[in-house]
Amino acid sequence: MIDQFPNAALIDDQTCPLYFLHIPKTGGTTFQTFLASHFVDENVCPAHLWNQLLKLSPTQIEQYSLIRGHFYSYLFRYISCPLRYLTLLRDPAERAISHYGHIMRHPDHYLHLRANELNDFGAYLRDPILATTVNNFQVRSLTFDHDPMAIASTLSVDELAALDLERQLEASTPPKADEDMLDLAKHRLSQMCFVGISERMDDSILLLCKKLAWQKPEQVESHNINPARLRRSDISRTDLEYLMRINQADYELYEYANRLLTQHLSE
Repeated sequence: MIDQFPNAALIDDQTCPLYFLHIPKTGGTTFQTFLASHFVDENVCPAHLWNQLLKLSPTQIEQYSLIRGHFYSYLFRYISCPLRYLTLLRDPAERAISHYGHIMRHPDHYLHLRANELNDFGAYLRDPILATTVNNFQVRSLTFDHDPMAIASTLSVDELAALDLERQLEASTPPKADEDMLDLAKHRLSQMCFVGISERMDDSILLLCKKLAWQKPEQVESHNINPARLRRSDISRTDLEYLMRINQADYELYEYANRLLTQHLSE
């Protein structure tokens, strides 16, 4: 386990690509659309998932000015150039509920069939496979240390196309307890050039624009919103309490990120 990002660069080093470490269902689609609007298309890496990224050589990827996608904390294992790390965090319960809704409404998702058979949020939370998507997922996104190239080499073309690589990367269980990985997650957040909060998107955009000397927009258009998704008020008290209990590490990380955002805004 590497304790820090070995290729983290400073925000003002414009020779280094921006890397938006997109944790699913944190408002990242809105945020990365805003990011991409500051670059011409040919300077933005087109890949969003590992099975797409591995079709590009490291040299090709390093030529882009913006890399954004679900590549998590181990992108440095594929490309070694310095990166300016950015990420967003979200209230863990809201993120988990949104992730569940996303899986339920997308039949092509690798977990849809299993989730649809249960068709119950409480059962989803307690399923050993499905729960990996809602159990301290933000801490895990910042601390897992997979080798996507090695896993991909064991898969067929059809398995890669069916997102089996993503399933193995995202639905794996951690080698250590999430609470033991919390300090590492905080340390990696502190290395980043920018850490935003989904619930504080205006503040987050303001801070990013100040850091990059961009003009702050009057409004940032929201994307990938599901108006029919499950709401916190729809969940039983027992399930909600259980959801919050299995996300204790994520909640501590979320509060830490909020403090970072407030501190950086005051500076």
